Amino acid sequence: TVIPFLDTPQLAAVGYFIMTTTSNGQGYQEWEGYLPGKKDIPDQSKPAKNRQMEIINKQLAKFSDPLGDFIAWQVYPSVFELFQEWGFDFCYISSGVSVHREGAFLDIDVFAASDSEAILIAVKTKLSQGDVDEHLHRLARFKRLMPRFKDVKGFGAVAAMVVPDEVASYAYRQGLFVLVQSGENVIILNDAGFTPKIW
Repeated sequence: TVIPFLDTPQLAAVGYFIMTTTSNGQGYQEWEGYLPGKKDIPDQSKPAKNRQMEIINKQLAKFSDPLGDFIAWQVYPSVFELFQEWGFDFCYISSGVSVHREGAFLDIDVFAASDSEAILIAVKTKLSQGDVDEHLHRLARFKRLMPRFKDVKGFGAVAAMVVPDEVASYAYRQGLFVLVQSGENVIILNDAGFTPKIW
């Protein structure tokens, strides 16, 4: 099955057709001739088919997600080593952390922790001052919404594929670590004189 996450016959059929025409350029008529079980697929109205195409397009977009790739292949694997250079000894790391408590939500792109310290990392394609402010608000709610970490020192970081100089300076002044893509690696821009803020 080309797209295993499509679990209805109608969607699986359309999904297989899309991937086939993309990979080898075969036309619809040829696809129609060898699709197993085609006669069992009920006819659908045009709006319903359009809705299915919208769903499929959203699913296919997951295969080309530069931000997701940046998190998974560059930021996430770099956290331990990068922050060891700053004296942190994180033993736990997770991505895509979501918390719902007391009617409030907290979403963390990358979260790392040890017995005494934790860091929340917001990851963006291009970092803006608004992104920094949003992360500061997230850090202010961190211990209230994740009380199991109430006794650890909390730190914040922002990471992006593109970080304008003025935004990097702003984040620096707020006490955040600034991570940026450098070729195939991720580096911390903060210099030796930086003092991170503790939440």
